[in-house]
Amino acid sequence: MHVTHHWADIGYHFAADCAGNIFECRDIRFKGSGIKYQNTGVISIVLLENLTDTGDTMLSFFATKLDSVPEPQKKAVQTLVNVLTKHFHISTLGGHREYAAKLAAQNDSESRTCPGNVGMKFVYGLRSNLKIDAP
Repeated sequence: MHVTHHWADIGYHFAADCAGNIFECRDIRFKGSGIKYQNTGVISIVLLENLTDTGDTMLSFFATKLDSVPEPQKKAVQTLVNVLTKHFHISTLGGHREYAAKLAAQNDSESRTCPGNVGMKFVYGLRSNLKIDAP
């Protein structure tokens, strides 16, 4: 989607697929573009899977939905976040919807359900394990 909008590249710094492969996307030295007005000082990671459930209102662009983050993907992201946290002294971790909610509270048009309820459950677990605050 980012490329079809004629952007120069993908707006995320990293992408993680279900097999546990981590892809470097936008160079980490450059600001990402995944969160409207809130990209400064943010390292963004996209999970390459549909992690919505029946409680989500997001229109699904994928044929399948998962009821949990696949173990290889989970382990890879946990390792990546752990390394990034130590190297960059990260103190907050959040899902896209948490950042968007801050904008919605300010009467901005930004609204997101991603990374889905399943993805948010994973984010909550990461925060708890790493003892990192919510945004």
